[in-house]
Amino acid sequence: GLRVMADKPFYASALHYDIETLDEGTEKAQRHSPEVKKSAFTNLFIDFEHAGVGGVNSWDMDAIALPQYRVNYGDKTFNFTLSPLR
Repeated sequence: GLRVMADKPFYASALHYDIETLDEGTEKAQRHSPEVKKSAFTNLFIDFEHAGVGGVNSWDMDAIALPQYRVNYGDKTFNFTLSPLR
C-alpha cells in the first residue's frame, strides 16, 4: 500500500487507466468502462484544488463553473508525502 499525508485537505484517485485512454479529445466515442483499455499500472492522482464540472448548463461547450466553484489564479503551495505501508 501507499500512504499519502498532506498539510491540507486534498482530492485523490487511483485508476487502472491512463489519462490518454479516458480523454479522447474533441471526438468522443462514448465508451463504457469495460471498453477502455486498462493500464499496466495504477495511476495515482493527487490534487490540492479542482474546479467544478460546469456551470448552470454543464452540457454547453462554453460552460464554466460558477464563481464559488472556480479555482482562482495565484501562487499556491501544497505539500504532501508518499510513504509505503507494510
